[in-house]
Amino acid sequence: MSWPEIDRVRKERRCELVLTGAELAKRQPSINDEAVQSQLCASSSTVNFLEITHLQLTSLTDSVGRLTNLARLVLHSNKLQSLPAEIGQLTNLKFFDVSHNQLSALPAEMARLEALTSLNASDNCLTNEGLPDFATMVNLVDVDLGINKLTEVPSSLLKSSSKLLTLVLSKNEIASLPTAIDALCATLKTLDLAENAIQEVPIEVTVCLKLKELRLNDNPLKDRRLGKLIGDSHHKISSVFEYLKKNTAKPAADSSASENAKQKKKKSNKESDGTQAETGADTITITVPSAEKALKVTRTEAVESVRPHLACCIVRDIHFVKADGHFKKFLNIQNKMHDAENLCRHRTAAAIATHDLSKIVGPLNYTAKAPEELLITPLRSATEVTAKDLIANLVAEADVIRKKEKRNNYSGVYKYLNLVKDLTKYPCLVDAQGKTISLAPVTNSDLTKMTESTVDLLLEVSSPESQNTCRRVLDKLLIEMLALGLGGTDETGRKHLQVEQVKVTTEREELRVAYPDRLDLDLKDIEVVREFVK
Repeated sequence: MSWPEIDRVRKERRCELVLTGAELAKRQPSINDEAVQSQLCASSSTVNFLEITHLQLTSLTDSVGRLTNLARLVLHSNKLQSLPAEIGQLTNLKFFDVSHNQLSALPAEMARLEALTSLNASDNCLTNEGLPDFATMVNLVDVDLGINKLTEVPSSLLKSSSKLLTLVLSKNEIASLPTAIDALCATLKTLDLAENAIQEVPIEVTVCLKLKELRLNDNPLKDRRLGKLIGDSHHKISSVFEYLKKNTAKPAADSSASENAKQKKKKSNKESDGTQAETGADTITITVPSAEKALKVTRTEAVESVRPHLACCIVRDIHFVKADGHFKKFLNIQNKMHDAENLCRHRTAAAIATHDLSKIVGPLNYTAKAPEELLITPLRSATEVTAKDLIANLVAEADVIRKKEKRNNYSGVYKYLNLVKDLTKYPCLVDAQGKTISLAPVTNSDLTKMTESTVDLLLEVSSPESQNTCRRVLDKLLIEMLALGLGGTDETGRKHLQVEQVKVTTEREELRVAYPDRLDLDLKDIEVVREFVK
């Protein structure tokens, strides 16, 4: 049985079809029937505007890919739990509303929708991992991802070439507003981040001079005065900008203040001249190198579906004191973090890799390769092998050990093999000479392994979950390195650590993450000095 509304549109070659209302929701066969959808999505269809709303729609068949004339697709207020990959075939689509559904992810194939100007996917169950790469959707003007489960502002939306006018991310679980928000300064007019978990507002937002609406109310802002200002429904954006500029600038010198008071003021600054405050606290000093001197790390699209998140930093001037057993203790710290349920969760949430910086030839590429194409010289080996052979050999070794020890599961490093052995591509970090320096989450390369004589260390954390996971793991690792005294101790017994920021960008040179940035390493008992080199 066919639907008469669909027959009429097909016979009269109409361009618009609207299906909505309680009566149609009760009809049998329902809109979820495969035959009905096949009729609706005939390849001969002339429809360029399709609306299916309030019909208890639970799924779309792949036949939707035939509607290549569609310019507007409205599917809000249904019960959709997923969308077919064939949505990516609607290359003429300009307006897409899939709000008020039950989606946990949008298909990665949506990245092909280069004509799309408006996307509304609010009131769903979307996570950051379930979003497509917005970087290729070059004509996006309005994006509404409010009322979801996002923990970060989608980094692929933050590109300087963006045409974005409206970005709505309210009622999510976003913990920070990235400094890269300034990439949207040329166009952005509305930014809604109300009802999230944001504690600080970066000064970079003040360069978005075209903003007409800035909604940050109902966030747990640390600055109560700023929170009160933002909470005033009649506040002016110019007032917020003036407040941010005034309160993130270096305080003027007070001739009547003691030197100790001046140093305490410097401690509270977001940007410092590098002078240590005399508080008696251990110190982490963060430097941001110039673009010419910075280690460049690029994340390719190939790794997006495998292990998409990566954050790195450099720790300089470390000292592995043999008498104190520093080297072994540092290795033990990493092992404990890898197994910790609240951190790496046996490398399922994140994996740590360490490299001797002096052995690295930059720039680096974070990518994914087929097992038979990926070559690596694994730790404790002098021979380069394919990842396929490496994993096969490790699995064989693990089986022998498991049987010998009468275990049901793998132990030691072998227990991580299950995370990769069935993958069609393996995530890897590759240097400028094409040498693989890590194969996450299994092994590093022997070519860049750290030793007790290592002075400068590259820390790498990858994750299949989120960028925040990478940041949390690096925060914890740096705190442990400081406590261990790897950066040295001054004459008063205070420990210190020198950390250099590393930026990870896309192949289009759009920033994905800069670690550590102003919101990282927000510590109570440790002095954090930030030196932003211009």
